[in-house]
Amino acid sequence: MNRIIEILMKRDGNTEKEAKARLEEVKDMLVECNYDADETEKIMMEQLGLEMDYIEDILF
Repeated sequence: MNRIIEILMKRDGNTEKEAKARLEEVKDMLVECNYDADETEKIMMEQLGLEMDYIEDILF
């Protein structure tokens, strides 16, 4: 299972379905901003509460 999904489930109490939906929403937002570094960092922090260290878990 994706590390971000696990974090969202444990830390935020999301179900697996909710965590996957949040992650997909963030992925869509990153595509919309064309992966601009500053915007990506902002989105990850605001939407997931995670730093850029977790970007690989989103991209791969």
